[in-house]
Amino acid sequence: MGPYSLSNWLPTTWLKKCLNCFEFVPFIARHVQSDIHMRDRAATRPDTEHSEEAHQTSSPLMAASSDLKGNYDVFLSFRGTDVRNNFLGHLYAALDQKGIYTYIDSEELRKGEQITPALIKAIEDSCIAIIIFSEDYASSPWCLQEVDKIMECKEQRGLMVFPVFYKVEPKEVRTPRGSYREAMVKHENKFGRDSEKEKLLSKILVGKELTVFSVDGGINLMRCRLCCKRVLLVLDDVDDVKQLNALAGGCEWFGKGSRIIITTRDNHLLTVHGIDEDHIYEVKTLWYGEALELFNKHAFLRSEEIVIRRDLVDSALHYADGLPLALEVFGSFLCGRREQEWESALNKLAKSPDKTINNVLKLSYDGLEDYAKEIFLDIACFFKGRSIQYIIEVLNSCDFDTTIGVQVLVEKSLITKRGETVQMHDLIQLMGMDIVKQECHDDPGRRSRLWLCEDVCEVLSGEMGTDAVKAIVLDLPKTEAIYIGPNAFTNMRRLRLLIMINVHNSFQDPICLPNGLRCFQWPECPSVVKFPPGPKKLVRLDLCKSNIQVVVDQFKIKGLLHSTKCVILKNRSTKHRDLLSDDTRDSQASTAIMAGLHISA
Repeated sequence: MGPYSLSNWLPTTWLKKCLNCFEFVPFIARHVQSDIHMRDRAATRPDTEHSEEAHQTSSPLMAASSDLKGNYDVFLSFRGTDVRNNFLGHLYAALDQKGIYTYIDSEELRKGEQITPALIKAIEDSCIAIIIFSEDYASSPWCLQEVDKIMECKEQRGLMVFPVFYKVEPKEVRTPRGSYREAMVKHENKFGRDSEKEKLLSKILVGKELTVFSVDGGINLMRCRLCCKRVLLVLDDVDDVKQLNALAGGCEWFGKGSRIIITTRDNHLLTVHGIDEDHIYEVKTLWYGEALELFNKHAFLRSEEIVIRRDLVDSALHYADGLPLALEVFGSFLCGRREQEWESALNKLAKSPDKTINNVLKLSYDGLEDYAKEIFLDIACFFKGRSIQYIIEVLNSCDFDTTIGVQVLVEKSLITKRGETVQMHDLIQLMGMDIVKQECHDDPGRRSRLWLCEDVCEVLSGEMGTDAVKAIVLDLPKTEAIYIGPNAFTNMRRLRLLIMINVHNSFQDPICLPNGLRCFQWPECPSVVKFPPGPKKLVRLDLCKSNIQVVVDQFKIKGLLHSTKCVILKNRSTKHRDLLSDDTRDSQASTAIMAGLHISA
């Protein structure tokens, strides 16, 4: 059952007359009888008759007479404990005296929480529905489901609906108060509400307040009301294809010359909706002249006499990189500040993203599945600017479905493919890095990824790592050195990726690597390094340009034959048989992996 609202269809003529319900019973009966007679006249009138009188006496009931040839004249909806033994009896008797065939259910039908098929059929087979709003009507899930079905038939088949107010004020129902408010809040919390269709139709059909009670009802109403109208429809920030299906399901919904503009962060969503690439426009960042104009508009007021160095302005433009939101936010923040404040502010922004910008950019990240989030954070922290093939190989070794993950990130505009490399806007990269930093402000050893040289050195030298660490990339400046103790990786049970560049003679003792490590890259590895047994799950071992003469037993890679596992040992002589486990030494896999290398006897 869908959500409901009562305020937009309550007839004002009844609102003023229903307060003394017992005195009003004869009026209700006469009114219903009159409408039924009009229905009967409309049903029996010849199709060729189009007199002026017919147009003057037409009504919604007559217009719907062809759809409403039901078994009942009237369906009564009520809360049994409130009215069954008093007011309801009087009303039923009055209708019966007028020869009006009325459906009234029995207590036996009202069992459980769900409305019965028999009751649904009775509503569908009726021409008029009278809803008796009593004090506890809204507290009954059964009654609310009846209202939903009645309003569905009103929208789709033209069912006439009359409200009667028994011991409640009409305003309590029109603008829900008391028990009605409590019941409607519970119902809307459970079922939601088609508010987007309500707003759209109400704006297009000026002067009409509309309430949509179900998705299908809203679709039918839109197609009926807008199919001949020339419409300009803008659907902003769409994030679910269901929204498009419900609000712009097809071109035939709208009149000739209509235009539908959709903005979204997800390009794939447009593809799923059947929009071809010729109709998709990717919004580009601003070029330098446009960016400077927008930035100056927010950073410099006409009456301002402060002079700022051009290099500081260029730094701000470089940081924003053509993103309009960033240009506006940075410009407004720097407006009226002195040069020293500009320098300090730009230095801060380079380390920590602006909160306003970050919250907007993070919306795309929040919509990702968990595996895509992991891939995004790895690229942001480690692999921006690297080749697509390299990223796929490395992250596949970490047990990710990287090919589809990268494509999803492209569709979400979080990364771009430029030639054979993966690129990312600086602010999006900073957003990703900030997500990792927020995992633990003060202790890098409790973050999932380590990429800053000072953080990696602090954690490894102090053996401060924890099981939170998943990936480490250390690119040590050639002028620096680092001491890595034997237990540096002991507590990093979840470490899956370890890349060390320019790390020479940093190990003083045998180094214990975690069993969960899947990708280990150490180009130019020194020959003196010793490792205890492990890791057991290693998939990718890259020791290119290293001085290692023999790869010892602890680096045996198991299950090589039926996998995509890769060993890279370029430009050096290596006794490769010590590298492979017993089940793969003589396999074709070992030959393929080591092809092109000089193998010592």
